[in-house]
Amino acid sequence: MEPALHEPTVQGFGSRGVAKITNMDEVTIVFEGSVPTWQVHGSVDRVTGDAEATTFLFDQKQSNILLQLNYSLKCKPTQRMF
Repeated sequence: MEPALHEPTVQGFGSRGVAKITNMDEVTIVFEGSVPTWQVHGSVDRVTGDAEATTFLFDQKQSNILLQLNYSLKCKPTQRMF
């Protein structure tokens, strides 16, 4: 199920859907999303810019994982506003 348009989301970890931001504070953004054959979960450190995510592609008939991808990214950290 796709998140509502006003919900904050993360995209870019496969073309099977978007991930909903499930928790966010001054330091960390946590996200997860799924559709019947695909799942992603991960986080972004807003201070260091370190991001990690894991995606899974499932075979529904056999109930097993066909593919697992682990991402480790370096994003541009947020700049202090004051």
